Parts: sequence; C-alpha cells; structure tokens
Amino acid sequence: MGKDRNRVSLKGHAGKEPELRILENGRAVAHFNLATSTSYPTTDNATGEVKTKWETTTQWHRVTAWDKLALECSKLIQKGTRLEVEGTLKTSQWTSPDGRSLTQIEITAKHVDILAPISSLRTTETDEEDTNTCLTCPTLDFIPEVAEVTVTTEGVTIA
Repeated sequence: MGKDRNRVSLKGHAGKEPELRILENGRAVAHFNLATSTSYPTTDNATGEVKTKWETTTQWHRVTAWDKLALECSKLIQKGTRLEVEGTLKTSQWTSPDGRSLTQIEITAKHVDILAPISSLRTTETDEEDTNTCLTCPTLDFIPEVAEVTVTTEGVTIA
C-alpha cells in the first residue's frame, strides 16, 4: 500500500492583501483568504427537474505562507488576484474563552501561482507613462496581456 498524502490544490481569488508578520525568531509568515466558487444547476424540489438557472456557492479558505514565499506573496497579492495555491492541510482545534470548541482548517502554502493580467502586477510607485515596469521583472520592450507568475520558496518567475 502507498504512502498517505496530504496535498491540496485550489484556484480562486484573494479576499484581501496578505497580512505579513515577522516573528521574533526572524521568520516571515503571511496569512490571506482564498475564495473558491462552485456552480451547479438548481432543481425544482417538487418535480426534481433540473432548471436552467445556476446557483453559485463560495467557500473561503485560510492560507498561510512562510519565509521567502510569505515575503513574495505579500508583495504580489492584492485583493481579487486570481491564484492557484498548492500546499498541505492543517487542522487546529481549541476552546474559546466562552467554552466553545472551535476548529480551523488552513492551507500551508508550498507553491503559489498568480494567474492575473500583467497590468495588475505593476508597481504603484511608477510614473503613469512607465507602462513596462512590474514588481518582479525587468523593464521589457513588450508586456503580454496575461502572464502566469509562479512564486515558490526559490523565488518568482513570470511566464
């Protein structure tokens, strides 16, 4: 029998910019929420017939990134940025001050792909006329409409 595996991959949109903290031991940690949506056809409860109207449900996932990945995510991710996050699931349980049992499931990110128009990756510190500067790449003669940005613990690449 094979080894057990704890791996998750989600595509969605960032709910807000990551919250970056530097811990006392010097490690960086960033937290952000990722929204994923699922669409399905509605059914008539009386007849069981599938209607043409589609319903969409959204789920929110807490994502934690560490060290260099945390720093890069905090620079590149903005509210609404389309992302693909790969990592592992971690479950935490505790009792609240009022005695309730609480459970939180989060994704510890190992790899983050930013799936966004290249224009959303430009720095906010550039002049209006400078349209060739983005956060992670050198000045280019031509910037494509859409780029895929891969952020890993080794660094950032734009494809």
